[in-house]
Amino acid sequence: MKKIIVFAFAILAIANLSFSQSYDHFPGELLVQMQKGQDVERLVQRLAKFDGRPTGLRAVKEVSPPFRIWLLEFDASAFDDDDMLGLLRRQHDVAIAQFNHVISRRDTLPDDPIFPSQWQWLNTGQNGGTPDSDVDADEAWDITTGGQTASGDEIVVCVLEGTNRNHPDLQGNLWFNNSEIPDNGIDDDGNGYVDDYEGWNVQTNTDDINAEGHGTTVAGMIGAVGNNYLLATGINWNVKIMNVDFSGVSEANALASYTYPYVMRKLYNETGGARGAFVVATNASWGLDNGQPADAPLWCAFYDSLGTVGILNCGATANNNVNIDQVGDLPTACPSEYMIAVTATNSDDIRTFSGYGVEHIDVGAPGQAIVSINLNGGPTTTSGTSFASPLVAGMIGLMYSAPCPYLGSMAKSSPATAAQLVRDAIFNSVDTVPALLDEVKYGGRVNVKKAIDLLLENCGPCPSPFGPMAAEVVDTSAYISWVSYDSALYTQLRYRLIGDTVWTVIDTANSPQFLDDLQACAAYEAELIDFCADTSSVAAQLTFMTDGCCVPPSGLAYDNLTDSTVTISWNSVLAAQAYQVTLIANGDTSLLDDVQQTSLDLAGLEPCTEYLVQVQTVCDTGTTVDLVEIMFKTSGCGPCTDLNYCPSASANASEEWISNVSIGDLDNSSASNGGYSDFTGISTTLSTYQIYPMEVTPAYAGGTFPEWIKAWIDFNQDGLFGNDEVVLNSGDLTTTTVSGNVAIPPTALPGITRMRVSMRWNAEPDACLESFNFGEVEDYCVVIEEGTPPDCDPPTDLTTSAIDYTSATPQWGSTANGLDYSLEYRSIGSANWTSLQVNGTSQALNNLEDCTDYEFRVKAGCGFVESDWSVTDTFTTLCYPPCDVVPNGLDTSSVSMNGATLSWNAVADAENYVVSYQIDGDSAVTYLNSSTNSIIISNLDSCTTYLFAVQALCPGDGSSAFSIPFAFMTQCANAASEQIPGLTAVSVSPNPFDDFLRVNLTLESAMDLEANLTTLDGKVLHQFSRSFSTGTAIWQLNGWDELPSGVYVLRLRANAGVMGVRVVKR
Repeated sequence: MKKIIVFAFAILAIANLSFSQSYDHFPGELLVQMQKGQDVERLVQRLAKFDGRPTGLRAVKEVSPPFRIWLLEFDASAFDDDDMLGLLRRQHDVAIAQFNHVISRRDTLPDDPIFPSQWQWLNTGQNGGTPDSDVDADEAWDITTGGQTASGDEIVVCVLEGTNRNHPDLQGNLWFNNSEIPDNGIDDDGNGYVDDYEGWNVQTNTDDINAEGHGTTVAGMIGAVGNNYLLATGINWNVKIMNVDFSGVSEANALASYTYPYVMRKLYNETGGARGAFVVATNASWGLDNGQPADAPLWCAFYDSLGTVGILNCGATANNNVNIDQVGDLPTACPSEYMIAVTATNSDDIRTFSGYGVEHIDVGAPGQAIVSINLNGGPTTTSGTSFASPLVAGMIGLMYSAPCPYLGSMAKSSPATAAQLVRDAIFNSVDTVPALLDEVKYGGRVNVKKAIDLLLENCGPCPSPFGPMAAEVVDTSAYISWVSYDSALYTQLRYRLIGDTVWTVIDTANSPQFLDDLQACAAYEAELIDFCADTSSVAAQLTFMTDGCCVPPSGLAYDNLTDSTVTISWNSVLAAQAYQVTLIANGDTSLLDDVQQTSLDLAGLEPCTEYLVQVQTVCDTGTTVDLVEIMFKTSGCGPCTDLNYCPSASANASEEWISNVSIGDLDNSSASNGGYSDFTGISTTLSTYQIYPMEVTPAYAGGTFPEWIKAWIDFNQDGLFGNDEVVLNSGDLTTTTVSGNVAIPPTALPGITRMRVSMRWNAEPDACLESFNFGEVEDYCVVIEEGTPPDCDPPTDLTTSAIDYTSATPQWGSTANGLDYSLEYRSIGSANWTSLQVNGTSQALNNLEDCTDYEFRVKAGCGFVESDWSVTDTFTTLCYPPCDVVPNGLDTSSVSMNGATLSWNAVADAENYVVSYQIDGDSAVTYLNSSTNSIIISNLDSCTTYLFAVQALCPGDGSSAFSIPFAFMTQCANAASEQIPGLTAVSVSPNPFDDFLRVNLTLESAMDLEANLTTLDGKVLHQFSRSFSTGTAIWQLNGWDELPSGVYVLRLRANAGVMGVRVVKR
């Protein structure tokens, strides 16, 4: 904690002084400004005593020579501070005297809660790192916290990916195109983009910016709002973040993305800020591993175009511990002077996982275990060059806000020159770090405070010449160029051999200045000084080396690579008489020692072989010991790497990725690799006919997300992934390991071919979906060899269980190598089989016929081989019992005016009953179902005779005949009782009857009743009479043995009333 410790020591020192009151100055110390021409020593001698006492006065040091200010000390124990101050103020040779006040440090530190954990801004060792391994942001914030240039231009930094623009810690720092009216379908500002109010999405051609976690953290490094009591702070407290949603993995999207900030800055320059945006930097936290600038001339050239309008461009180099100078990378190997290539360092100033290279990688910046904001509004700790690069992009924005009018003015009059000035200040102010000296071009990690200080040094009335460089350097001559500010009247150039003491001086030099008296192969230093009206500038320095040295050639490259040929080329060396080329492969070495040209066509190479080419220069002094070398691998390795497979990648793999893939003896674990990983150097051998377990496991940075996982193998080696080549499919969204069995078809072509594994967030993957939002794609090679068909015997031990009327379950023993089974069954005598595909060793059959003989057979499926059919086995379904018993014993109970309970004797094997009832003599019949042998019916008419009958329902849709109807009469209401006054209720049972009838009576008064049994046409067959008293009574009528079966009417008469009931004789 570099600042706080210093401050703490100051407090400690003061606390140990012996004084009893609180002082705002150091006791015994005074600051005095001497009058012009006066000597401080004479003052000290004159005041050595006062009032006869020694003062102890002495001059400690001159703290400001131009202003003649001295620090004096005196004996504070002998003299009061105020008395001594008054004494000095009265001296004729003292202009001003004052106390030496105690000043407390005013560190500009934000109040954001997680700022103390953001070691990249202020490293106190809080996370175990090395104190001061940071960018000194806290010190830079003492000068500026961002916002606008000294000329009032609103500074914009462009993030080339999606960001959560609703994130609370980004509010206030988001850029909006205020010259555009949102969603009106008109290009209001004439920039060629319609409704680009919130930025631009190059995939959808709208301003819909995807909320991406990776881009949110990137934006947080640049400009999470500082000092707002929320979460974290970016390197800029105040800046405008422009979003261009890259939305893909194609180079076309990259060029489209860079076009938008180019158009906006160009428009700003052309309109004097009326339209467009003052974009000073872009950030690309994405790229192409091992990409070669020679293969992407449009991409790399775009950075020069961006630079011409004043935009610097930061690129995150590969998250692989490789030498970019050797393997290449896009965009960080692009040679543009407006590209700043950034690698990642940790809190100990060490690069551990990322790319390096003293030719192409410019600087390091904190990028390992940095602390910033995440997608969902919380803090995150993450790693990657993806977060080192935006730190530098944000640093550029902060530098433009420095109080330097010259920079603001230059940004308008010469935007490219201003960009170069800022770039050089970054490069020339790095903290030199031992671990980076041989790893990055400028040997250190960025320091924003030093960079701003360097800018401010050139903001005086006579700034130093800017951007000195040596060009067209040959053996004995070179051009020196630079840019001077308008305040310069003329420029002096001087140069000499490094180590020499004598300068060659050109008093009035003009850029570019031609030097023609140089020595070959010599190191020179030069200085440029601008002379202004009243003063001169600090010298701008540069060093350069003349050509003519016997050195290995640069620019070694290969092209036109086939399975047996290649073209090797390199840059010419001025001192070369010839070149020596060495070709090494498989331990064999070939030497060509007199190559006169700078390119060489090699033929007769072995297919699929790695070659090492070394080139040395042959001069008149001999052959160089040092050499340059390059590796390549001839094609002919097979379809896996030779065929041009479709690209597919996720645009963001920071939140979720594929952590493990296993099949055969391939078991590969990996971390997030930026959306796509080429693991074609890893392979496994798979045999046709064989089955292999396969697993794919996802991993997550924080919480889990729903993923869909799929894998393909190009079995026919046509360079495509067909629907019939899917070998693993989660089938739906999942958060865990997906496993399955991969069967290698006998039709798969022998040889090496491609396997692709794709994991996509929230949707089913497509093998050739060029870009999708979240997830990862991995490619592997698999070697297909011809296998032996597995043994596949027919199943045995056929049996049947759970046999019922319409269902049964055939089962059988498992077959070795059997994966699934085919089952066929039919009723015996039928010509047609019914077929089923079964995964296990049993299958329930339903919807069979009862009481039927069936036969079935089974065969095993052993991958791509089937067994013969098994022997046939049989089973018979159960038979439903006959349903020929007609329900009997019909009776009624609980008869009321409107309802009754009907009952009958239960029938064995009956499952249900159908009950019919109707008014006697009416054709309308009502049917009811009952699961028991009784039923309650309601809503009947009172004082009415009803007939009911019952039918039994048996299993298998069997049914009996309906029973003989049973007659009953509902009770009569008062109004109906006038038929026989005083008789309130009558019922007859049994009905049907055999040899007697029972008449149940309820009487309100005593009466004589007459009962007649008549035929339906009124003929009286029997006549009975009896007297009854009040109450209930049963009148049994006997003597019906000889009565023929049929329907009759029983009529009752009394008190001039009549009522009748139909009865049935069995």
